[in-house]
Amino acid sequence: MAQDVLAEALARLEPEMSTAAMWAVAARPDAWKAHREASRAAISAKELNIREAISQSCAEWVESGHWPVMSPEDALYVWERVWRSHHFGNWLRTAGLVSQQKSVNELLLWLLVDGWVNIFQFEWKEDLFGS
Repeated sequence: MAQDVLAEALARLEPEMSTAAMWAVAARPDAWKAHREASRAAISAKELNIREAISQSCAEWVESGHWPVMSPEDALYVWERVWRSHHFGNWLRTAGLVSQQKSVNELLLWLLVDGWVNIFQFEWKEDLFGS
């Protein structure tokens, strides 16, 4: 029987949804949201400035299973990636995609890093500026 790499990748992301949610709570997103109107451009600019560091943090988690130490505010940017990657991966799975071409780690990096650069950052910016 063929290995369903997407299912394995999603199984690794699932517990991170809780971890990332705890980080988001620690960063007090309500306070962030209250200041969002005045600081949307600053939030977007910060994401761009730390994007590579967040990508490296994601790669470290994929390889080691542990997140590097970061501020609760920076963890919010990780939360966005984890949440959007998890939901997109579930959507792909529901649509019937069965990935056998990549390893679990490659697929996780594709979701967390390439997915952010090519898809999720645009959705995030739409959420940030559009609402």
